[in-house]
Amino acid sequence: MAADLIDELSILVAPIADGGVGTPALFDVEGKRARARHLKRVSVEKRAGELLWLRYRPKR
Repeated sequence: MAADLIDELSILVAPIADGGVGTPALFDVEGKRARARHLKRVSVEKRAGELLWLRYRPKR
């Protein structure tokens, strides 16, 4: 994301919560704070097992 090399972001969301300390986040940045990236939703699709498939493109 920081290098602006991603043209689409595809995320599957499962109905599971894990908030443990030290658990990796979707986007972890080490060192300096990275700037926020704005995304535009391309699609949302319901999948089997209560999964959601989210697709985004970076706003440029």
